[in-house]
Amino acid sequence: MNFFWKACRKIGVLPNTPIRFGDAQAEAAANPYTFYAPSSRSLSQIKAGDRVKVWFEYDKKPWHDYSGERMWVSTLSRNDENFVGVLESSPLDIIGLSPGSHLEFESKNIVSREVVDPEGDPTSRYSFGCIVSASVLDGKKPVGELVREESVDATDSGWLIIGLGESIHELHQHKKLEQVSCGAVLKMDDSWLVHFNAPVGSHFLRNAPDENFRCIEAHE
Repeated sequence: MNFFWKACRKIGVLPNTPIRFGDAQAEAAANPYTFYAPSSRSLSQIKAGDRVKVWFEYDKKPWHDYSGERMWVSTLSRNDENFVGVLESSPLDIIGLSPGSHLEFESKNIVSREVVDPEGDPTSRYSFGCIVSASVLDGKKPVGELVREESVDATDSGWLIIGLGESIHELHQHKKLEQVSCGAVLKMDDSWLVHFNAPVGSHFLRNAPDENFRCIEAHE
């Protein structure tokens, strides 16, 4: 945000931000490897007085830095999937909303709770890092080769993921490898999911996107 818009915000001449609420359940269904939303069991346990984090969305204007925020709300009442609550967080970017504001929202707008989800976070197993070809990550090539090496630390899966028809030597040479979460790769191409838990030393290859991966070298 530039100086002009900051000045306008400071003197209070900008309009209030029209907000809506994001659908965490729909987002999780569309992105099962990278986006967590509370389970139906967890949502069913919410009662008046509980704190939940709600997903706020809005159209980004020149005076906004973001297009959404996630903020804590204390629930006051519940009617099936509908809630009334009071905002506890201070908005970073939303104009006209402040702590103490009363809100009406639905269970699908909740992105997290203070208590652990009894069914866990299904995306956590895909949060470990991997090395992947940039062409796979940007969707230009499907996965063609998988190699599982020793993990370098507790946050690393050990997976090396190469695009169809690519050479690991050329990728290294031209610095076209990225380090991201396994979930980010699965989001682009999950055809290798069946081999996700293969042991260290596993090596899989395929020559066409409609082929199954074949094992080149298996862990003994």
